[in-house]
Amino acid sequence: MSAMFHGMAMLAAHVYSQIGVLAASVPPLPSGVQQQLGGTSPPSTATQAPAAAATLNLPTIVLSIMVWAALLGALVILFMPERNKEDRDRIRTTALGASGLALLIAFFITAGQMMVPDPGGGFPGTGASGDNGLAESHRWLQSFPFVSNYHLDIDGMSLPLLMVSCLLFVAVLLLAWKRDERIREHVMLLLILETGVNGALCARDYMLMLIFMGMQIVPLFLLIREPAGKALHDARREHAAVRYAVFGIGAFALFTVGTLLAVTQAVPGVPAGGAPNSPSFDMAAASGHNLAGPASIAGFCLMFAAFLIMSGGFPFHRWLIEAVGDADSGVAALLTGIVSRLGGYAILRIALVAFPAVATKYSTAIVALAVVTTLWGALGAVVESDLRRMVGYVALAQTGTMLLGVAGVNNLSVMGSVLILAVGGLTSGLLVLLSGSIEERTRQRSIHRLGGLALQMPHIAGLWILTSLAVTGVPLLAGFTADFILFTGSFPQHRLATVVVMSALLVTGTAMLWTAQRIFFGTPRDVFTRVKDAGGWEYAAMSPLVVLIVLYGVMPGRMMSVISNGVQAIISSRLGGA
Repeated sequence: MSAMFHGMAMLAAHVYSQIGVLAASVPPLPSGVQQQLGGTSPPSTATQAPAAAATLNLPTIVLSIMVWAALLGALVILFMPERNKEDRDRIRTTALGASGLALLIAFFITAGQMMVPDPGGGFPGTGASGDNGLAESHRWLQSFPFVSNYHLDIDGMSLPLLMVSCLLFVAVLLLAWKRDERIREHVMLLLILETGVNGALCARDYMLMLIFMGMQIVPLFLLIREPAGKALHDARREHAAVRYAVFGIGAFALFTVGTLLAVTQAVPGVPAGGAPNSPSFDMAAASGHNLAGPASIAGFCLMFAAFLIMSGGFPFHRWLIEAVGDADSGVAALLTGIVSRLGGYAILRIALVAFPAVATKYSTAIVALAVVTTLWGALGAVVESDLRRMVGYVALAQTGTMLLGVAGVNNLSVMGSVLILAVGGLTSGLLVLLSGSIEERTRQRSIHRLGGLALQMPHIAGLWILTSLAVTGVPLLAGFTADFILFTGSFPQHRLATVVVMSALLVTGTAMLWTAQRIFFGTPRDVFTRVKDAGGWEYAAMSPLVVLIVLYGVMPGRMMSVISNGVQAIISSRLGGA
């Protein structure tokens, strides 16, 4: 036993040293960018290595294949019959193959970036210029008074979330193997939704981003509305779906108006193939920071409000809590795991980068919103008796933590926000899938009516406890790495808020462990004596999520170097850094 504890101590020391070296070696932002952001960055102690680095020799259409494979799969499934079990199996296999292709490409890109770190300061494996060889930019809408290009790209900010997205969609499609009713419509909607999510993560043109964001609204409305059983819908699902549609359309409208303001009112940059001084929807050319005065403030407020609604942040969280509680567990896992995370990603990708001066000006308001959101999520997790809704409040607390990193506006805080989005997607998505497994077996979601399930469901109990520890921020798990990086960046600028958010997260983790005690280790209920543990499909769906949660905690350095260079490239290139 002592040898085991000694080994764990040595492993923990190794993780701490990795994170310490990473925090000390993060390259500082250029001074001009620092002045615009109003943030600080730790001094760099790393020596600059030669810029020579290996490159990924991939075809330039690889991102298009990854984005559109799911939609092509949905179109094929549209013409497939659904008459018997063999037909349904073919539909499931086609859907899983289309989604699996996207996962395979995302895994290959991620592995390539993590295994070939770039010392030149760009995206790993790309050289100092930051050009990873995967970008696609083609003339698209040129015969109008504006310019819009088909522009896809990927970097260290979008890659972790893209990996989470592909994993979750494959997991949900695997779990759909047990479903027989309307399987064709169900998987088609999932594949269309995946196209919208992955496309939004790769889009580098506002018009493309609007298309991919809008593509998600109808499939999600129908998926929330339709249950897994034979009944078409019930009143609670109908209400949750309508509420989502109202908030989703509202957020999309705000994003559209903010985009038009940023594109039409900004000082025109390089025409990028259009007529001279043509407004461009390309994110690199449509420099929102060229807006001045009220136009800049209006653009930031419109976009920030839109993305806050998309993320289900306070005070717009009711749609997410209701949808997570009432939708099918697979759909709810996608909502908490990746769809709502797109709002936080867009804040970092668009609102923060396009409007740096306004973001700095209103950083105090963002800090206050982060504190209120985290506290509201923590208190909701404590008092909520519905198992799935409680997970929704945990996701709300993670959104508040991400906002604290946005307010910090320095390398470490932004890196922490990106990792919080990815890790939060893994943990909340896994928790929803686990709660769905518990509900399917016990026909119960009330925490007060569950108890003593560890004897019948030891593996599900173990996975729940492991994920709860990750949410709490226990060392050697992903949550600790994300919290450590974010709080290290935010504490010098917002000391009191950082302490409050840390305390709220501790309350959230305690609520998770208390829930585990009541569900799995309480008094055994006779009615659950025949309940069975997780099956093969569930292990296949959940295991990759567990592996990433552990790997992010034990070996954080590789992924953090990817995120660091991605954040550095985005902030430096967008704001005129070197």
